Amino acid sequence: MHINILKILKELEIHKLDTDSSIEWQDEKRKKQIRELIESLEELIKEGEVSSIDLKQCENLILFLRKVQEAYKGDKKANGWISQFPSVKTVYEIDSKIDTIVHNLHSKLKHLPSITIVISMYNSKQSVIDITRALLFDSIIKNVPSDVEIILIDDNSPLRKETDLIVRELMSKRNIVFIRNSLNLGFSGSYNIGLRRARGDIVFMANSDIRITPGSIESISEVMRYHPGCGIIGCIFSDTMGYKPQFSPYKLESLTQEEISKLDAFAQKFRKTHNGSRVVNWVIGSFLEFIEM
Repeated sequence: MHINILKILKELEIHKLDTDSSIEWQDEKRKKQIRELIESLEELIKEGEVSSIDLKQCENLILFLRKVQEAYKGDKKANGWISQFPSVKTVYEIDSKIDTIVHNLHSKLKHLPSITIVISMYNSKQSVIDITRALLFDSIIKNVPSDVEIILIDDNSPLRKETDLIVRELMSKRNIVFIRNSLNLGFSGSYNIGLRRARGDIVFMANSDIRITPGSIESISEVMRYHPGCGIIGCIFSDTMGYKPQFSPYKLESLTQEEISKLDAFAQKFRKTHNGSRVVNWVIGSFLEFIEM
């Protein structure tokens, strides 16, 4: 399937519309290619051969190509159907936009980078276990794509039985690699073990007391893929009470599913208004991403 779709994509890249003509649908080759591309993309998605990172772009390409098909139907000429594409001005721009999307997808399909998340935990109190289960483990099940490798390391936690209980619960719902240190190796020692075990091209290092919000793995990975010269990426840290950390002198009594769901909703809203990036000298270590060399 990959060979078939790459062939179609390559043909689409080198085939241009005749922008000097009346722009009626006279190009049967292009019409056939777009139809075959849509069918191939749909089959690729149906068979699960598109990684979760590229699924949205494939779906967007299908929607765009269907709009182009509608625009070309009948005897419509350029002035008659350009209005269907408010973001473009000319037929050439429409064709260029298709080629840009196709080129990006073609480049991605040649090599889909794999992703690994490495997590180390040290459970010394029941409250720590409760937070890990409610925040991190719940978000792994709900918000992390199934094709992402998860390596979970227990750094010789004192509460071994309690740790085993939540790990078994997670493993019943999600494939993970679980490693237990015979000695307490600390932060760097545990993560070095995880990094040696990781198979992903892109590796995330995460603390056990964070929540991975919807789309965060995909969006951060996209930055790394489009900026291969970048070595390490950090992320925005936020909470539902404001745009900066909030410290409370009171003990956390409970963490309900309703409260947890607010974190996901807030993160999605926050990302829309804080979606920029900048070059920095250091990043916070509780959640970061880098390319494994």
